[in-house]
Amino acid sequence: METKQKKIAVIGSGFSGMSAAAYAAKDGHEVHIFEKHDSPGGRARQFTTPQGYVFDMGPSWYWMHDIIENFFNDFGYQTSDFFKLVALDPQFEIIFKNEKLLLPKSYDDIRTLFEKLEKGSGKKLDKFMRSAKFKYETGMGEFVNKPCNSWMEFASAKIAKSALKLDLLTNFRKYTGKYFSDPRLKALMEFPVIFLGASPKEIPALYSLMNYGGYVLGTHYPMGGFYSLVLAMKSVAELNGATFHFNSNIDRINVRGNKAYSLNVNGEDQLFDAVIASSDYHHSETLLSDDNCRNYKESFWQNKTFAPSCLIYYIGIKKRIPTLKHHTLFFENDLDGHTADIYEKKQWPEKPVSETLHWLCSIPSPQTMLTQSSTPSRRISW
Repeated sequence: METKQKKIAVIGSGFSGMSAAAYAAKDGHEVHIFEKHDSPGGRARQFTTPQGYVFDMGPSWYWMHDIIENFFNDFGYQTSDFFKLVALDPQFEIIFKNEKLLLPKSYDDIRTLFEKLEKGSGKKLDKFMRSAKFKYETGMGEFVNKPCNSWMEFASAKIAKSALKLDLLTNFRKYTGKYFSDPRLKALMEFPVIFLGASPKEIPALYSLMNYGGYVLGTHYPMGGFYSLVLAMKSVAELNGATFHFNSNIDRINVRGNKAYSLNVNGEDQLFDAVIASSDYHHSETLLSDDNCRNYKESFWQNKTFAPSCLIYYIGIKKRIPTLKHHTLFFENDLDGHTADIYEKKQWPEKPVSETLHWLCSIPSPQTMLTQSSTPSRRISW
């Protein structure tokens, strides 16, 4: 039976918005994506300075590359049809007070590094990663593709059986401590979960899947920067018939009878059969014309801790800094103090842990790269 075409609005052109738009357009619907900025990408957008520096404003870690590859495969493409993906070697470096560590590309070399820092930790890393792989494959295969309309979606014997191995009731700090004692190894294993917006003491050990998705599957980067991925996803959506509208601010989602029927875009109402809000959940609810249609009252949000972003400086540099790798993490200060200031004291960290992303704009070298610049020999860091 042929599906009736609907006119669908998508709020936001970040990765989730463009993905939703592409799939809806592929199903034959008329899809319109509204973006308040003048370019796509949301937090992953790009800007260029008059001096020729080009900055990715958002993500810099291309992990779990198989998930992104699956998106393009669903439309008959590969990422290589749009951009070149490079595996970084080393994946990154961590600088401690008195030394620095380079995380190699090869898992065998990572294992050797662990064994060097703590005798016996190589075998423990193998055990850790076997569990992390199971969590990754279960999470990506059984959880993330479900619409989450009902808890009954997860009521299957397969999921119930796997739940016992997912370590849902153990925090990441305690879990990591079962495997490693060396503080450098603990920091190396714990820092990825900070991307989830909480401290290792609060994140379930389920998220060791990130260690597998990062360290085993590898840290990659797209030539041209992350904006290459943005433009590729935009192309897929457009090739399937979706239309982008930039400089389009959404002032209100008009609802009637618990159903969205129009958007107020730049002060004018536009009718739609359905609305997909890929904007932040809380912000999306504040746009609803009827507060009774919210899933959560404002008091609910006031008692929640939102995942923080970063204080980011975008710096253009005219000379090479050979001591910096593509990603450099500075752990001279204590990670616990950093997270306690943010999540417990709710203040700026007094002694922050920081990251520097550094690449050469004009030379396509994996160690220094990876965006293009209109001005030769210019480098950018943030």
